[in-house]
Amino acid sequence: MPDQPTLLAVLCLALATYVQAATGFGFAIVAVATLPLLMSPHRAVEVMTVFNLLVTALTLWTHRRALQWRRILPLTLATFLSMPIGFFVVRHLDRVLLLRSLGVVLILISAMDFWLRRHRLLALPGWTAWPLGTLGGTLGGAFGTGGPPIVAFVYSQGWDKSASVGALQVVFIVMSLTRNVLMGATGDFNSDLVSTVAWAVPPGLFAVWLGKRTLDRVPQAHLRTVVFGAVFLLGIWYVMKPI
Repeated sequence: MPDQPTLLAVLCLALATYVQAATGFGFAIVAVATLPLLMSPHRAVEVMTVFNLLVTALTLWTHRRALQWRRILPLTLATFLSMPIGFFVVRHLDRVLLLRSLGVVLILISAMDFWLRRHRLLALPGWTAWPLGTLGGTLGGAFGTGGPPIVAFVYSQGWDKSASVGALQVVFIVMSLTRNVLMGATGDFNSDLVSTVAWAVPPGLFAVWLGKRTLDRVPQAHLRTVVFGAVFLLGIWYVMKPI
């Protein structure tokens, strides 16, 4: 049996997986917001990155029929090319500065989500996929939380719900694959990381199923209000936390 910290980490990953399956995004945000309560920020991002590959692949599979690959190619390429920037920059931050920076990112992400839902987002022109993808890739490389700029572009396009969720998973799986490769190249994998991810697989599969049912039945606005409200509070905690 896993020890208590591992069990708590598994619960955090299952919660993040449920949010991802129910809304199309949010796994990285929820996981990176909750896991640093149990481990270092660097380790939290590493655990999230490995497990996120499974989550995005499963979510993508459930929406595969709605995909139109060509229209998300620029967004995906911009994200892929910018991932190494954030990844290598954040490795030079010490633990305290990283935790404070993570808190600021979580606060800004929550505020952005609230603003986007209060103001109807006009359809963004196709060329904005490049700067928004670059911003998302840089944040994803640094903190694993590059979703908001990418979500803003996808949800501004007026695609149906399943097509939007599927498009997001394509970008997110490229982000996850890229970050896993970078982690492997820098020697970030170890037995504890693999063990935590392995224990999280069964509850993660159940969370994907439950999240898919929620996507079909529960208004996303209600769920997002709860999730991003909690993320906002955790962001404040990381900024203010005595260390």
